[in-house]
Amino acid sequence: MMLLVGAYSIRKSIQSRQQVQSMYENNLIPINLLSDLAENSALIRVYIRDILLEDVASAQAQGYTAKIQELVTKDNVILEDYKQRVSSSEEQRLYEQMVIQLRDLRTIRSEFLQTAQTSKEAALAILRSGLNEKNESLEITINALIAENRRQAIDSKVMIEDAMQRSTI
Repeated sequence: MMLLVGAYSIRKSIQSRQQVQSMYENNLIPINLLSDLAENSALIRVYIRDILLEDVASAQAQGYTAKIQELVTKDNVILEDYKQRVSSSEEQRLYEQMVIQLRDLRTIRSEFLQTAQTSKEAALAILRSGLNEKNESLEITINALIAENRRQAIDSKVMIEDAMQRSTI
C-alpha cells in the first residue's frame, strides 16, 4: 500500500513540475516578450516625435531613423520567438491580428520616415491621419495577448495547486 501511495505521489510531483515548466514556457515568457514588444513600440513613438523636432537633414534625425530600424529588427526576433509559444486558439487569433496590425503600422511608418526627410508638414499629416491610430490598435492587441497569457497562467496555477493538494491528501 505504501509503495502505491509513494509511486502515485512521485508521479503527481513529476506531472506538477512539468505543468509548472509548461506554464513558464507558454505563458510567463510570452508575457515578457509582449512587454518587450510594447516597450519597443513606445520607444519608436518617441523617436518619431524626436525626428519631427529635429531638422530633417540632421545627423540626429538620421540617428533616430537608425534606432527605429534596430528596434524593428528586435521586434522580428521577438515575434518569431513568440510564434513558437502560442498555446491556445484565442492566443493564435490575437497573434495573427497583431502581426497584421504590425505590418500595416510598419507600412505607414515607412511612409512617414520617407516623407519626414523632405517635409515635416507632410510627415505630421501622416502621423495624424493614421500612424497614431495604428499604434493604439497594436497596443490594445498586445494588452489583450498579455491578458490571455495571464488567464492561461492562472488556469495552470489552479490545476497545479489542485493536483498538489490531491497528491498531498
